Amino acid sequence: MVTMSNAIASLLVFLVVSDTVDITNGTITISKLGASYVFAGLIVAIATVEIVRLFNKYNIVIKLPDSVPPNVAAPFNVILPLAFNVIFFTLLNILCTSITGAGLTELVFTIITPLLTATDTLPSTLFFILLSQIFWFFGIHGDNLVGAVTTPIITANLAINLEAYTVGGTPAKIYAGYAATVFAGWIIYNVYQVIMAFFCKSERLKGLVKVSVIPSIFNINEPGVFGIPTVMNIYL
Repeated sequence: MVTMSNAIASLLVFLVVSDTVDITNGTITISKLGASYVFAGLIVAIATVEIVRLFNKYNIVIKLPDSVPPNVAAPFNVILPLAFNVIFFTLLNILCTSITGAGLTELVFTIITPLLTATDTLPSTLFFILLSQIFWFFGIHGDNLVGAVTTPIITANLAINLEAYTVGGTPAKIYAGYAATVFAGWIIYNVYQVIMAFFCKSERLKGLVKVSVIPSIFNINEPGVFGIPTVMNIYL
């Protein structure tokens, strides 16, 4: 119940600061829910939940008797932090508009645009893929670690491509969605299958191909990751 309350609070605050809802006409502007607002939505959601956490930590909530069921008390616990979030982000949005001429969401997108442009290049894509493999070498889940940085970027690029496609344009962002992962990260293990099957002298690796080649075709690379193995393997 607390998770759902936080999700609803984050959505409400985002709709307020992005000026998506027209109260007069009772309409929602769909264009303001597109790629330009992905990063602002992430920042607002994180900040909103963090403020709720601080309110709960310091007991700045409406307290109900212990006899009240948790699912009934949970919505009351979020009322005060929700009110604070709405007022705080509304004032922050007004401040941003008065200083820069653009709202909070537009300001975030303007700041983040150079990052999106810089990461949508071949050198940057190769860098992230190489970095992921280096982490794997040391026994660290490289995809998860690098994904913490790249996921917001590739998600925003994917949304930009979708907007271009829906109006008949050509998707321009290559580093989007799972394209780099599939065609540069996961597919590496399909290359390994060929090498092990036809060029390796190790009977163990030739035997590994028999159980790992089919999963590898479907991007299930754990048999190769842990069977070759990838960790601490200087040859790979």
